[in-house]
Amino acid sequence: MRYLSRIAMLALMFAAGTVLAGTPDSRPVRDRIEASMLVTGMVDIDPDGSVSSWKLDQLEKLPPAVTELLAGTIPGWRFKPILIDGEPAAVRARTSIRIQARKLDGDNFLVEVAGAHFGSHKDADVPTYRRLTSPHYPTELAKAGAGGTVYLLVKIARDGSVEDAIAEQVNLKTIASDPQMRRMRGRFEAAAIYAARRWTFNPPVTPDDAPYWLVRVPVDFIAPGLRESGYGEWSAYIPGERRTNPWVQEDDRVSPDMLAAGGVYPVGLRGPELLTPLDVPQG
Repeated sequence: MRYLSRIAMLALMFAAGTVLAGTPDSRPVRDRIEASMLVTGMVDIDPDGSVSSWKLDQLEKLPPAVTELLAGTIPGWRFKPILIDGEPAAVRARTSIRIQARKLDGDNFLVEVAGAHFGSHKDADVPTYRRLTSPHYPTELAKAGAGGTVYLLVKIARDGSVEDAIAEQVNLKTIASDPQMRRMRGRFEAAAIYAARRWTFNPPVTPDDAPYWLVRVPVDFIAPGLRESGYGEWSAYIPGERRTNPWVQEDDRVSPDMLAAGGVYPVGLRGPELLTPLDVPQG
C-alpha cells in the first residue's frame, strides 16, 4: 500500500475532473468519499500457482503511485493450481484490478489494491446482448448535475428477454445529505431497471438446461457538462451498500464495482482462485 497527501490526491482528482461538489449540509458525508481506478492487464500463472509474468494495459497512462504499488504486489500473488485434464497447467488470465484511495485520519489518503477479477481460462458460451437501450436520465438529477453508476444484476429468461433485474449497488458521484443521496440512488436505480426490463439478449448457443442466466451490467449516469473518467484517471464517488444476490446463495466473489460500464458480465464463471491476500507486498 502507498500513502498520498490530501493535496496530491486532490490534484489527481481535479486532473480527472472527478472532484465531487457538495452542499453545506453534506459536510459529514465527505469523509466517506472514495476514489478508485480500474486497471486491466494479463497475468501468467505457472502450474504451481505462482505468477511467472504480468502485463498492464496502457502502462503509460497509469500514475507512478499505481504502477509502483502493483509492481510490488502482483509478483507475490499465488493462485490455486489450475487443472486441465486432471494435471496442473500454466494458464494466462485476463484481469481487472481496482485501485482504491480512501481518506485516513488527517489529510492523508491510503492507496491500496481493493479488488481483482480474473477471467476464466476456459472458452464459454454465454449470453450476449441483442439490444441495450440507454436509460432515461432523471430530469431533476440532470438539472442538479448529479451522477452515479448503477450496477445491475439481470436475470435473463430462456427466450432472451429480461425476467427480472435488481441494483446490486449504486455509487454516487455527487455529495449531498444522506436523505438526498437515498433519493438520488432510488431515482437512478428505478431508471436503470426500467430500461433493463426492455433489453433483449442472445441465449447461449450450446444446449443448456438452465432455467435462466444471470449477468451483471454496470450503467453510468454522467451529468451534463461532465465526462467519464478515462483509463488511468481517478474516479471519485460515494459508495452505496451492496445487496445480496437473491437468485444465487453462494457468493461468486465478484464485486460489482470491479466491472467497467458498457459491458455484460456473466455470473458464475469462475476464474483462477487467488490464495494470497490482494495487497501484501512481495517478500
